[in-house]
Amino acid sequence: MRGYVIYLTLAVCVSIWATYNPSFLPICAAILLLLFIKWRLPKKAALCIIIAILISVGYMTLQEDGHVTKLDEKTTFITGIVYSVPENQSNSISFVIKDSYTKEKLMYRFYTQSENEHESIKKLVSTGNICEFKGSLKPPSNSRNPNSFNYREYLYHQSIYWEFIGTSLPSSCYPSSHNIHFLILSARQHAISHIHSVFSEEVAPIIQALLFGYRENLAKETINAYEALGIVHILAISGLHINIIFGVSFYAMIRIGATRQNAAVILCFLLPVYAALAGGAPSVLRATIMMMLVLLSYITKQKWFTVLDSVSIACLIILVNNPYTLFQIGFQLSFVVTICLILTMSSVKCKHPFVILLYVSAIAQISSLPIITFYFYKISLISLLMNMIFVPIFSLLILPISWISFIVSFVHPFLGNLIALLLQLILYGSNILLFKAVQVPGINVVLGKPYMAVIFAYGFCIIYLFVCIEQNNTKKSICGVLLLVTLLTIHANQYKLNPFGYVYMLDVGQGDCIVISLPYRKAVYVLDTGGSLAFTQARSDFDVGEKIVTPFLQSIGVRKIDKLIISHGDYDHAGSYSSIMKCFKVETVLIGETAQYSVLEQNIIHDASFVEIGGAGDYWKVGNNSFVILAPFGTEQDENEGSLVIYATLGGKAWLFTGDIPESQEKALLQHYPLLRADVLKVAHHGSKTSTSAAFLERIMPTYALISVGRHNLYNHPNRDVLKRLRNSDTTILRTDLNGAIVYRYVRKKGVFFWMNDKEATN
Repeated sequence: MRGYVIYLTLAVCVSIWATYNPSFLPICAAILLLLFIKWRLPKKAALCIIIAILISVGYMTLQEDGHVTKLDEKTTFITGIVYSVPENQSNSISFVIKDSYTKEKLMYRFYTQSENEHESIKKLVSTGNICEFKGSLKPPSNSRNPNSFNYREYLYHQSIYWEFIGTSLPSSCYPSSHNIHFLILSARQHAISHIHSVFSEEVAPIIQALLFGYRENLAKETINAYEALGIVHILAISGLHINIIFGVSFYAMIRIGATRQNAAVILCFLLPVYAALAGGAPSVLRATIMMMLVLLSYITKQKWFTVLDSVSIACLIILVNNPYTLFQIGFQLSFVVTICLILTMSSVKCKHPFVILLYVSAIAQISSLPIITFYFYKISLISLLMNMIFVPIFSLLILPISWISFIVSFVHPFLGNLIALLLQLILYGSNILLFKAVQVPGINVVLGKPYMAVIFAYGFCIIYLFVCIEQNNTKKSICGVLLLVTLLTIHANQYKLNPFGYVYMLDVGQGDCIVISLPYRKAVYVLDTGGSLAFTQARSDFDVGEKIVTPFLQSIGVRKIDKLIISHGDYDHAGSYSSIMKCFKVETVLIGETAQYSVLEQNIIHDASFVEIGGAGDYWKVGNNSFVILAPFGTEQDENEGSLVIYATLGGKAWLFTGDIPESQEKALLQHYPLLRADVLKVAHHGSKTSTSAAFLERIMPTYALISVGRHNLYNHPNRDVLKRLRNSDTTILRTDLNGAIVYRYVRKKGVFFWMNDKEATN
């Protein structure tokens, strides 16, 4: 099988994918792979791979069948072992615990009420401790908006089915019996704590990230900057780090008198220990297994595997341990980029370090393109340049100095800090460059989440390009590059080729945000931005615009917002406007005409490049889609009364967007527009009892009522009487707290509603 292991690995990956997600595309991929195996490989190799496929399907089926919780949902008390390094958030602390009775893992989360309480739980729990936990079980959150992170699936892939929300501090904590797994995890936690206590806050987070794969203390702005420039991978422990550690350790052992053979044997045992200390990320495991296979060949003086075989075996070992690792972005990037580098590096004739760095960076950028756009929806135009600058800085300076500072700090903390001063200076300079580069306009191009057809086209183009490069065929290589650029252009404009229009009511908690995308992307309108209520802003640093609205808009390929429509100046409707305006070009901000504007509305008017004041009678039309402003009338004194009310015709349905208007404004609407009817009603004020009167419903006769409301909100929205009135009017009710985001997809005058969660619409 030497030389054919890569085909075996590919077959196992496709088998796991098709078993986990038995839909059209994975099954088609499996069939095409089988045809390729039959056509391309010798009979014995093909037979071995087919057997491996059957074993993979059976193994994955057993894994799926075993994913069943053993805990009763009414469980309130658990004795368990702390199974991971605790992670600190601004108002909570979380870690994995393993129930001592059922041996089931849970994600424990405790919301702290004070800094003292936060510090108390940090002192109480340590990796490997057995504690008593009181709380309640809660199913992890599912994906509540299109293309958003699915936390439930993320935990499911780790065999975790519940969150355990603590109601009091853990008690009766004591160390567990000695176990190599927990000894290593405990050592990792102590090393991370040691770095935090010894080094300054300027250098400690970077040392923790580079040496032990712990990025929780890195500033959010720093991580965002590295992501924006396409160089966030250098903050993770990768093959380059492992190679540097191996090289230095091997040289050091030789210098102190060890034979090369003995040094190789020692490293075979030490490398897995470091992989565990570093957090066991897929990139770390891949590099460690590959290095161990190289050492095995060196020790036995037999070349058992090719380099391609080594990376394939590493992939198989990781998937046997946990087949769900296949769906992690870190796993996909690590193996795809490594395999592409192995397959193309032989074509590099010039051995100058600069040329090799340029080549490696370029191949890594191209090979990771489909994965990056699938998960992050955008690319950086200066990513290659930034990699050329930052990879040497981190590899030759920051990483070695981090190791030296850490090791010396055990001899004497002062000496460690003295060396870390040099690290601090280098980081200071690199951060200046980092944040200056981020501020360059137009460096990121939003492409949107690619359709699966585009993903397969990317795969074909990249393989074709790499084959041409490997064959040293310059003309065909240029054709391959042009083909890839053409595909990038198609990807960037894929939504302009889409005949469907969409209306999205996003789940932004207790707030409003509606996105309207017209067919063929002729226009994008954002009606309200969501945002924290004024009195909750001080208690949370969660920005709805940054965390929910912006990623969603980027996922559907939005680069420009034609109209940002602010219904009124409440923070739950417009509080996240700055995040939206910072990330997107906003052509026009539309605000209602009222007697007096709130402070927030005044800020929006000040920050916007062009503001349109809208009032009753204003309208605009794009194709068959029309929008008419019914209110405000310009004399309203109350902020909710002054909400923009827009009547729209979209996908053959009449829509009425009502902001937060109270019953008095509903009466005014009926007086001004006695023939007003609507198929779809955006229920005013999140279903508050002050709106949606029986007379209003009787007149407009909606078929659908959409309510944007937060789960378990403090106001008990929507009001029971409002729901009763809607049911009595035979209206289908869709709510973001129960259904998640609500989507209407239409073409011409026909459309259909669907929503993110499994809850049924109610009448």
